[in-house]
Amino acid sequence: MLSPGAPRLLLVEFLTSARLFQERSAAFPFVRGFALGRNIPVRHVCFGYDPAPEVAGRFRMTFTGEEERTLREVLKQHSPTHVLLNELLEEEAFARLKAHAPRAAFTVNELDPVLSLNDLDLLALWLEGTGPLMEWLREKDRDDPDSAGRSPLWRLARLRDQGALPPPISRHTIDHVTPDYQCELMNDSARRIRPLVQVLAGPLCFFHAPLGRNPAYRGIALDSLAPFGDRVAACAFCSGEPDRAYRHTRRPEELALAQLVAAHRTTPRERFSAEFLIRGAAVFARVGRFFEALLEARVPPSQIYFYCRFDEVLKKGEVLESFLPRLEEAGHVIHLFAMGAENFSAVENERLNKGLAPETVGRAILLLRGLERAWPRALSYREHGGLSFILMTPWTTLDDLEINFATFKRLELPPDRLLLTSRLQIFDDRGVALLARRDGVLAEEFEDPAFALFDSGCVKDERQRELPWRFQDRRVSAIYSLLVRTDSFGDRLARDPLHRRMRTLIGRLAGGDSNLFALAEAILAVARVDGPLAPERLLERAERLAAERGLFARAEGLDHRKVVAPTPSVQIVLDTARRMAESVPPARLLDEVARSLGEAAGELVAALSPAERRDLLRAALAPRLERVATRVRALIAALKDDEREPLCGFRPEEVAVRWSRSGRAELHVALSMGEERLRLFISPLPAADGPRLLAGERFGLVLDRDGKLDTTAKRCAAERLLRLCESHLDPSDLPRVANGRM
Repeated sequence: MLSPGAPRLLLVEFLTSARLFQERSAAFPFVRGFALGRNIPVRHVCFGYDPAPEVAGRFRMTFTGEEERTLREVLKQHSPTHVLLNELLEEEAFARLKAHAPRAAFTVNELDPVLSLNDLDLLALWLEGTGPLMEWLREKDRDDPDSAGRSPLWRLARLRDQGALPPPISRHTIDHVTPDYQCELMNDSARRIRPLVQVLAGPLCFFHAPLGRNPAYRGIALDSLAPFGDRVAACAFCSGEPDRAYRHTRRPEELALAQLVAAHRTTPRERFSAEFLIRGAAVFARVGRFFEALLEARVPPSQIYFYCRFDEVLKKGEVLESFLPRLEEAGHVIHLFAMGAENFSAVENERLNKGLAPETVGRAILLLRGLERAWPRALSYREHGGLSFILMTPWTTLDDLEINFATFKRLELPPDRLLLTSRLQIFDDRGVALLARRDGVLAEEFEDPAFALFDSGCVKDERQRELPWRFQDRRVSAIYSLLVRTDSFGDRLARDPLHRRMRTLIGRLAGGDSNLFALAEAILAVARVDGPLAPERLLERAERLAAERGLFARAEGLDHRKVVAPTPSVQIVLDTARRMAESVPPARLLDEVARSLGEAAGELVAALSPAERRDLLRAALAPRLERVATRVRALIAALKDDEREPLCGFRPEEVAVRWSRSGRAELHVALSMGEERLRLFISPLPAADGPRLLAGERFGLVLDRDGKLDTTAKRCAAERLLRLCESHLDPSDLPRVANGRM
């Protein structure tokens, strides 16, 4: 039972390094802002962690002894009455923490951030309620067995929906509360992870196509779909609400802008990425007004990520094109990513109730490619995956695969393994589960254990359980047994003979991954001609056909350990290292890559010479360093609004990150003013090649051989650049890599 005294709130955030699984703490800044507005003592502490690859452990942090002691000390110091966590803990650790705060109510946020934590009335009732509230909830729970073990917030939301509580007066917290992103970073992982700032602005999607009107679902009773029954009007694999209306009192661009401004102002420097994920379809629907408000408010350079549909992109093409020059000038970068194409077969997409014609996707991709080519510093489409896909479903035919492979080539899509390994994930509360049950394709388990390893990221809660299924066409099943093994899955298939054979075959491809689609076409061609085959036989015959088509590199003169032009075996390591470079420190990167890819990759990495390890590490870090350079370009561009002449008359000609002789990544900036040229090298202290002419707290600045700070303007420009780096960069942004060591 809660203490009848004044509330004291503790927010405990377990921050995963997987950037697209961070949304369950999205409402924390609003809860903190609400508490501050009510003069309720509040602390927000953050522990970072690397998630387990399996769903069962993805959402739980495993405490070290020191981390648990740290949190116990926080509980002792703050003496909270309410503790809100965004993720579950291992049961014994959770019990020990509860024992250290016996008067506190521990609540785990089980709901999407736009639900209970975003309900101002429920939030106030939970936070300011005392013992009688808990007693009343316990009485209500006796009549509702589904409430057992659920958090008070979940139970309050359920009771309100059942009419046991009065309807809300001020429903949306984000309409009335200014968020505060201040928090305390409690371990090294939390200081390393720079999360996407989640921007809440209404429903994630406005797509509305009633499932009951789809011919594929004719005769299927949809009323069993909880909680919305036959009102479901979303994609068949999605659990969308039937009512997707925008119900905030503030306009979406105002809501989003307020959160960007607050995050820039209050987020701790070590945590702040200046990257924002817009969780609200209404913002993109009014994207022109949002861009205008963003520019008018002179928000510092930001990277802004949008979830949106390809048909929505086509509608906003002219708006995007008109704003990109101004956005680039202001230092902003727009990311359109993870957009669901799902499938280029119209039959498959209709079954998925996607409401998206393949030709629409093609036109949108060509539009985005052109905009990205014209404004590469303002628009990013391909860097973060471009599109999401569902290649395989229980109903997939050889014709469907042929359509998809042909479209991959026609649109010149990069050979992303996701396009070949993706499959439908079916959950019991989705419309597609009813279709699969009617057609008899659900199974006790997947026929190939490798099928179960694929994870699209759709699982957002460890209590979700995927329903295994089987292919209707045995030929497609054998094809997928090979295609799914184009992914390494860490070391989880290390002992699988078919996986090893498939990886060896990929390692022989001329051009590495660039020939993956051609290999997939060879596999499909054999399956079409030879009929159902065991995956091993299919692989043997596909290998012969691939050789006939000239897909393999010649053996003569190949050095499989060169990194300058990586062969496929090294390419696999390099691709994995690039993906892991965002969350793993460079000093551990190759070891972690070797561990995740298994024994064969470990042997490959161990066999590399120091120089080859250095080259591989530098190649892996290249995308990350280019983002640092992009950020600095944007910051310099933003200086143009400085009324005191931002760079004292100098203009930036070049901003890049390059490797110094000592192996340190350095920021290179070339400036010009008329005939004057000034080239500056900035690197973390104490390392710097050459005498440091200027030194800050964390960075030092040197000039090229012939450079001199012999005028007031030169010194002024150099000092301003150094101050900019001190304010916006971390020394870890510019690592040192020399002969494979850090």
